[in-house]
Amino acid sequence: MILPFGFAGDRLSEEAWMQARACLRRLRRAVGNTAFAVRSSALSEDSARASFAGEFETVLSVRSDEEIRAAINTVRSSRNSERVKAYSQAQGIPAVHEMAVTVQRMIPAEIAGVLFTADPVAGDRNRMVGNYVHGLGDKLVSGESESIDFTIERLKYKYNGPSELERFARRFYKLATRLEKELGCPQDIEWAISENSLYILQSRPITTMIGFNPVTGESNDSLTGDYAWSCVNIGEGISVVMTPFTWSMVRNAFHEFDVIPGYSIIGNIGGRPYGNITVAISMGRALGKLGKNLEDSSREISGVFDEYLEQMVKSLVPLPGASFLTILANIVPVLIKWIKGLRNTAAFVADNPGWCRAMCRRIQDIETSTEMASLWVNEVNPYVLRAFHRVVATAARFGSKVGRLRPALLGLAGAADAEVLLTPVSSRSELLESLGPVVGLSRVAHGQMSREAYLEKWGHRGALEAEASTPRLFEDPDWLDRALAAFNQSPVDVAALLAAQLAEFDAAWERLWARHPRRASGVRRRLDSPEDGDKLEPGEILVASQTNIGWTLLFPRAGGIVTDIGAPLSHAAVVARELGIPAVVNCGNATMRLHTGDKVWVDGTKGIVEVLETKIDTLT
Repeated sequence: MILPFGFAGDRLSEEAWMQARACLRRLRRAVGNTAFAVRSSALSEDSARASFAGEFETVLSVRSDEEIRAAINTVRSSRNSERVKAYSQAQGIPAVHEMAVTVQRMIPAEIAGVLFTADPVAGDRNRMVGNYVHGLGDKLVSGESESIDFTIERLKYKYNGPSELERFARRFYKLATRLEKELGCPQDIEWAISENSLYILQSRPITTMIGFNPVTGESNDSLTGDYAWSCVNIGEGISVVMTPFTWSMVRNAFHEFDVIPGYSIIGNIGGRPYGNITVAISMGRALGKLGKNLEDSSREISGVFDEYLEQMVKSLVPLPGASFLTILANIVPVLIKWIKGLRNTAAFVADNPGWCRAMCRRIQDIETSTEMASLWVNEVNPYVLRAFHRVVATAARFGSKVGRLRPALLGLAGAADAEVLLTPVSSRSELLESLGPVVGLSRVAHGQMSREAYLEKWGHRGALEAEASTPRLFEDPDWLDRALAAFNQSPVDVAALLAAQLAEFDAAWERLWARHPRRASGVRRRLDSPEDGDKLEPGEILVASQTNIGWTLLFPRAGGIVTDIGAPLSHAAVVARELGIPAVVNCGNATMRLHTGDKVWVDGTKGIVEVLETKIDTLT
């Protein structure tokens, strides 16, 4: 390889040429009087951002020193071509490219082609696609010859293509899988076959399957593969487009759950976080060897995938037999952190307010960005991750219990009573945490709690609390006054609502006990666990894309709750159930179909939203 400093402009220097000739003599002694290929190696070439495939010159089948030197100058000069400038402009890359030049032994290919480790058109990472021609590969890339196609199915290895290539197919599969794993993304591989040997000539990222464009800042991880993505639960916590800092926190927190090499459990699509359900179920399927089948794993993830399971099985992540051991080795440290977190969660939560107050004081005293970065790396971020481990471990344990209990309750109590019994309910002595802000506001309004105590306990919350750039409630000195004014416009006896819901829970339990006393004894246990709000009139239906904990302050005024996304145990469903308010979540497009002034019937038990009368004419 001749590095950039070996050139004076685009001409090879004499000193560099003398060194190159010495290398050529050694090559010829090793491989004989062979032909050579002269190729480019530009700084931005074959990157995750741009491929420059065919844009720079390549000179093949050169033999003499004079031919090789001329080829080197030709390749180097191609960095200034009009097509390179046009491609650079389209990619948002500077048009001036620094370039090294490589001289390689020419493979006298009998067959040459390309292999994509994923289908770049369909985004399917379960199928490798390739094509080839007889002879040198320049005929393929130039389009001079008609190519021959083949595919390799990855989930259950299967070669589809001409018989002349079949004996090399399994070798293709192993090499391509290894390259993709080591390079961290789907690959575009150039290869050749000569004298019954397979040669890998070059491997570059498939740029159309990269989820982040550093030029525009656009994130779209749906391009990285044919996956099922879901924003249920996570989309409620982060309901707006994230700032880069918030996304870095989210990505960092979930990174250790990427236990399948090369596949991420979470993605960024248009600035919003989505869980990769395909990867999650594939992980559960692999760990099914520990005793859980695919159906059980999918139900424990969310309990809502039964109707899509058949389709999802067809697009699971391809996992060779050895992957089970890799996944197991990767997930064991995560499970250990979960177990440790569950053991001392109560103490961690009790110490958290004091830690936060002390850290806020330290942050206010910091004067330089270097000090702030050091504090984040060494203290704040590790603490955030420890908190995240406890949240996930607690949610996983709770979700697993619900996943196992739901089928039994549906059979014993029916759908309506099952949902009542499965929803966490504040006891007579302990308040469900998600209800704290709204119940606390009622207590402040009735003189049962001081303003200072309210902000001390719930001042860290907020409608956009998962977005790190937004202020917390205690940072807005006027927020509590506005919230109390809105509450006083529609005074609601929150305690009476809670008591009514607790009575409904008790009634459902008594019905279950009366029908199945023996089975019921085995089932019972305890399940632990905006700014435009002034426009909502008492008794109106609150319709939103999703609701997080900050929205619950509006719930006492609402006659019902309808959301585009959500889950049976999401904030909207849980808090609405607590207050005895009918709620239907995960409607998909409620905010597009319902408008202010419509008359709507909301049946929370059956999960039905019916438009009785609309104020806006619609086209059908």
